[in-house]
Amino acid sequence: MAKIQLIIMYTIYAVFVAAAKMYYEDAPYRLVSNMETLLLVLFCGFVLASIINIFYSFKLLKKKESDKITKSAVIIKLGSIPFWVAMLAVIFAVDIWKYELPYKIILLYILLLGTSVSGISYIRLLYKQRLISLKQAAVHTLMQFSFILDAIAIARLKYSKGTVQPDVQPEEKPEAKPKVSKRAKTGEALERIDVKIIAFFKGQWLKRKKTVIAAIGGLAALIIGLGINSFYQSRKPQPISVNMRVEAPETTGDPESRRPLSVLFRGSAAKVEMKDSEVPSGLITINPPIEGTWQWKGDDLLVFSTEEAWRIGKRYTVTFAKDFFPSHIKVDSGFNFEIPNITLGIAASEFYIDPEDSSIKRVLVTVQTNYPVDAASLEKNIRIEPRITTIRGS
Repeated sequence: MAKIQLIIMYTIYAVFVAAAKMYYEDAPYRLVSNMETLLLVLFCGFVLASIINIFYSFKLLKKKESDKITKSAVIIKLGSIPFWVAMLAVIFAVDIWKYELPYKIILLYILLLGTSVSGISYIRLLYKQRLISLKQAAVHTLMQFSFILDAIAIARLKYSKGTVQPDVQPEEKPEAKPKVSKRAKTGEALERIDVKIIAFFKGQWLKRKKTVIAAIGGLAALIIGLGINSFYQSRKPQPISVNMRVEAPETTGDPESRRPLSVLFRGSAAKVEMKDSEVPSGLITINPPIEGTWQWKGDDLLVFSTEEAWRIGKRYTVTFAKDFFPSHIKVDSGFNFEIPNITLGIAASEFYIDPEDSSIKRVLVTVQTNYPVDAASLEKNIRIEPRITTIRGS
């Protein structure tokens, strides 16, 4: 089964490289699409082979066929090293089908988990043969879930321990009660716990074999379904994003030449039948409400004209109906703009004393605002008060 997994992995690499070359050489779309479909089928085949290998490894462990377990682990782990080097180089060098890098890494990690089945079985066999301790088994098992470290762990176990041999204990002469250290007692306790845990899961497996198989099958179906959905979504036509720039209406200056509220789209945004025409009521709403008409100028400029005065200092919200724009473009559903608040300030001031009569004093102040105001009302609300300050030491 390890050989089948390895063959599928290298077939995936070959198809992946071929698809990348076709993509960048502008090959016919149908040919590239067929290569993508083949990649998906191969990936699903690898997942299925990995699931089968789980049951195959259980069978080999039960029969204690150490040679086959060792051979499977070495073949899949050491044989896949060139695959990982080459595949990661291609992944980081090209950007096929605009997939994000995390998505690619997740797919590769699923491949890694599939290759770890034989490795974990091999580690389990070594532990059962008492060739490695419980701590070593736990550490090397965790290494099977990491790139590079998984192959290092299998190579280290294989070439430092040699071929796995049955656990044959030499005869020992009866000795007096040895002095057992606390560390040894702790190790024996951990081994007893490990035996109990294994017995528990073995019992659960025998009782719920059908449930476990169904769960694994469901997980495989979920992975395959996600892959098919991702492939389907990547083939669907994507809407074109169109940005817009809003120009708030002018509220000062000559009313005849004030700039109206305008929305400029960076691309064609109007439906064909609405180009250079007035927008029907109900498709665009403004809050707070104000009477006026919307009109397309060409297919990228939307203008709002009104005879009413904009409310000073108010924030307006414009919302587009869902079917206002063509279905093939993506535009924000609305925007906000604010009408400037009234500002009033002193632009210039001058203090005047009559040269002939010093008792005559006047103050000339220029008041500037951004909106027209009633002069009489302004005069009534102006008050001049002296500001007396003392200089220290005077």
